[in-house]
Amino acid sequence: MKKTIINIASLFVSVVANRIFPILLFPILARTLGPDGFGHYVQAVALSYFLAQITEWGFNMTGVRQVALAAADRVLVGHIVSTIALSRALIACALVALSLLLSPWLLHFAGSELLLGSAVAYGIAYAFDFRFAFYGLQQTRPLLILTFIQYLASFLA
Repeated sequence: MKKTIINIASLFVSVVANRIFPILLFPILARTLGPDGFGHYVQAVALSYFLAQITEWGFNMTGVRQVALAAADRVLVGHIVSTIALSRALIACALVALSLLLSPWLLHFAGSELLLGSAVAYGIAYAFDFRFAFYGLQQTRPLLILTFIQYLASFLA
């Protein structure tokens, strides 16, 4: 019962952070970058989220279920995680090739190579997001720590 309450509290804090952090960050970015810069930033974020969703390909849902079913067998959990990682890596490689091919048309503003590269890198980095394994194993404290590290890194960048 205590573990369930801790898991619920950790997930609640994580969800609240996921909702509040953009509300705090976007006004700062908009004021700092100006209208043009913020528009470029939002376009790059939209592209990175789109690529991340393609890379995800439903693995988070099936991964949580498969890891939860195999939680007692750590070898099988490792096999599930590595299979999902390999699948995501293959999808990520295809997305990198496609992004390079379509790069002249993806972002329509001058000097966008770094921003395009960052957007593609974020979408590809999502391939190596293994939070589903923690969900499946019902270990939510590492998730909470990872969420705050992720937001701290994005704020400092």
